[in-house]
Amino acid sequence: MQTVYGIVNTLAKKKLIIGEKMTNGKMPNKTVYSITGKGKELIQKNVLSYISTPESNLTELALSMMLVGYLDKEIVLKALKEYSSKAEEEIALRKKLGSSEISEEVYIGKIAVEHTLKILEVNLNTVNKLIKRIEKDTQWDSLHIPWWRDDYLQG
Repeated sequence: MQTVYGIVNTLAKKKLIIGEKMTNGKMPNKTVYSITGKGKELIQKNVLSYISTPESNLTELALSMMLVGYLDKEIVLKALKEYSSKAEEEIALRKKLGSSEISEEVYIGKIAVEHTLKILEVNLNTVNKLIKRIEKDTQWDSLHIPWWRDDYLQG
């Protein structure tokens, strides 16, 4: 995992940001970074790509659900229940954010909050269904063969 400094250095080397040394009274000098023209172009290109292309259906959650059979049932249930609890907290927070009065100028932020709220609610519903199904599962250990493996399909 990269540190913040490693990321900043990488962005600076790629000329996406530029740093300017600043003095601040008796405090140590600091570097203030700003986005370069090249950085702004990259942001524009990526944002336009993100808003014009539907997301991949293979999210981290979906991929993890396909592979849970490789793990111990009790560990999976504990992790899913933890996810459920955290998702409920996030949903409560997003609902609070979404209900605040905001000016018309920041409507995009409100729509983004509503969007993430809907995704969280769908994910929570899916995880809770999965928890119920796994709790009832009496053949957990026989589910370990992934359906996409060639040796399984050919055997």
